[in-house]
Amino acid sequence: MAGRRLSAPSGSSLSSADSARIVIPSLNKDPVWSLRPWPVTVTFAGKDFEIPALFAADWLAYLLQPVPDLDGLINDLLPGAEDLLYDLELDPDQLYEICLELIGMVSARPWWVVFRQITVAAHSWHILGAEMALAHIDATKVSLALWLDTLLVLTIRAMDPKDVTMFVMKLEAVPADVPGTPPVEEMEMSRDSFLSLAMKN
Repeated sequence: MAGRRLSAPSGSSLSSADSARIVIPSLNKDPVWSLRPWPVTVTFAGKDFEIPALFAADWLAYLLQPVPDLDGLINDLLPGAEDLLYDLELDPDQLYEICLELIGMVSARPWWVVFRQITVAAHSWHILGAEMALAHIDATKVSLALWLDTLLVLTIRAMDPKDVTMFVMKLEAVPADVPGTPPVEEMEMSRDSFLSLAMKN
């Protein structure tokens, strides 16, 4: 796959109303992906697949679901890849791994962090969706990476500061079954354990 690779900046912090310092983790591994959507070339089984520059909303159509629709993403963005898979008698997991790498590239962070951030957003959309709108983050106009960058800041701002460290640890933890997709049970569990969102007065 083609893509840029830049060093991520160090973590930053925000000051809450009570002056407590809240550290924002540095999850973005390639800030160039936050500037705008970029086209991507994916190589699978010796064949190149050209994916146009897509906005966050295009990716979220597949990812902002109870279980990410990787099959739909593959069928729509990598047409013919599944036929190639079966013609060459390749392991189907190879195609899913490519798909996860693609998600990781355009989001500028590990794919499991993407899924967890989106799970949190879906579970607390009544708060975070409105906060994104108030921040003028339009998913039809920004890259997936920038959408997730903003989501992270707004999520942590909405949390009780004492819960932030545990939240970040769970957000970044590498799943035991990498490079496969996270099991549904893990994603369901995160809905209860990730967030205890509290709106500020």
